Amino acid sequence: MHLEIFGSEDKRLPIIRNYVEKAYNKKYIGWSSEFDSKFDSQAICFVIYDQNLIVATSKLIFNRDQSNNFLSVKYAQSSNFDLRNYKIVCEGTGLWYSNKIFLEPLWYAMFKWLDHYTSGVCLSLFDRKNKNIAKGNMEILRFAPIDDARIVFQDIQTVDRLPVIWTPAIQDQCSRRESINKFSCINLLTNSHLRFEPPTFITSHYG
Repeated sequence: MHLEIFGSEDKRLPIIRNYVEKAYNKKYIGWSSEFDSKFDSQAICFVIYDQNLIVATSKLIFNRDQSNNFLSVKYAQSSNFDLRNYKIVCEGTGLWYSNKIFLEPLWYAMFKWLDHYTSGVCLSLFDRKNKNIAKGNMEILRFAPIDDARIVFQDIQTVDRLPVIWTPAIQDQCSRRESINKFSCINLLTNSHLRFEPPTFITSHYG
């Protein structure tokens, strides 16, 4: 098992996106690669390989221009969540995994890398009805849901054609480090695997 990290210029990004699109389309209608690609210039992608096969992936999308309207929230049909109330530097998104055993190494890699380069707050949007993901966000990654905050995207529905209500949650550096220190996969992905210098738009704002 090994990890690779790369930025938006990498030619593998569309390949990774295909995995994510297939996974989302099993639960939701309306998610598209076209929408996801809007954030490519802001993205850092994390991929776990096992025997040269992609087995898990996710990415961090950074607030490149330090605006109050960035990330997926910008495209919401309705939202009672105001980004201006939080110093959010990035959003975790685009999760796909072939087996749950690869989730811990993936999450460890993402948030260990993030912790090394910034102390800022990370945002996550999750569907509470997707219980495995909700549990992972809250109990493992220590994302704290924002009280009564909800986000709806017009084009994204459940397979039953019902609106999906997304819960925004935030992870500060203290919570991030608590999560990292409880992972048991450190021997699988050593710090040497996490050597990927971030683009200058990250280090200039958040380094």
